[in-house]
Amino acid sequence: MRGRVPHFGYPEDWSSRHLVITGEKATDPRSAGFREPRHVRNRVMRETALEWDRRQRHHRPPQPKHPIKVDWAVSLENGFVPANEFPAKYRFDVSAQNCNSDFIVFGLTVNTGTQANVVGVNNLDTEASPACNGGTPWVAFAYNTVTHTGGQIRTSPTLSGDGKKVAFVESTTTGSYFHVLVLPSPIPTPPAQTGTVLSPSTPSSCTTPTTASRMTTVQISTASNTDSSVWVDYSTDITYVGTDDGKLYKISPVFGGGAPAYQRYELARDGGHDWNFQSSHRPDRRRQYFAHLHGRRERISLRDQPDGTGPRHVRAGGDRLGGARRRNRHRRCPDRGQ
Repeated sequence: MRGRVPHFGYPEDWSSRHLVITGEKATDPRSAGFREPRHVRNRVMRETALEWDRRQRHHRPPQPKHPIKVDWAVSLENGFVPANEFPAKYRFDVSAQNCNSDFIVFGLTVNTGTQANVVGVNNLDTEASPACNGGTPWVAFAYNTVTHTGGQIRTSPTLSGDGKKVAFVESTTTGSYFHVLVLPSPIPTPPAQTGTVLSPSTPSSCTTPTTASRMTTVQISTASNTDSSVWVDYSTDITYVGTDDGKLYKISPVFGGGAPAYQRYELARDGGHDWNFQSSHRPDRRRQYFAHLHGRRERISLRDQPDGTGPRHVRAGGDRLGGARRRNRHRRCPDRGQ
């Protein structure tokens, strides 16, 4: 419809605070957001903080601090989110919260088919007026995505820019499996559900992730994945993820609808599993990537590498986290969980 302003949503996950964007025009956040949805989230958080500060200083007297209270709770039964990992959230529109379209998705350590290990919850704003779903959050979808014996989601999931797909890694003692699951569209609203926590839906297998409740899978390694969450470069539809033997994998396409394929990179240094991928984004779309490996902050270059699935070497260089390179101090990436 002519003159109608489309909604402008964004995902929020573990990687939202692991991004540095330099040189973008403050007057043109929309164009930057199309290339990098995390920019939208960061801009919204900044503007919200500034507005809150303005109101506190000019319109309200200091308020007494109150104890932290639980807004809502949903039972995940026997599943849990591992330490230092996080759920992912999708906000449908930056201008207002939406009871039905805003949702959060949890990746759980369940390794059997008897309960869900991917759980999506909407109706999050239980203190709105009127409250979403009468003040009760709703399990909109619940899937069991275990494809191999003992498989667990040990790291954080990542949502697509439009919130219609979720990517994550299933880890076993003998391998790591990259999944892209297509979520229900639209997200179910009460009383509708796509599975429950104790009676989950099982997604059908597919080669290209384009249809709701279907999932594509590619084994990327024979090593486990216990610490490295997937990092998505939204502008190129490429994701990067590490495994416990110190290998780094580049996977593409991710959310674009094609069949994911991977390319492996090997560090010249000793292997290790503490991959914590981060990115510095420049307005000319050139990127610098950083990773935490064995307590080191590595700057790695993946450009100009040949295509293929064979091993490729990563050009890496960095210093110990907390080291003495003063000129790089401003570049250090925050530790996970902060």
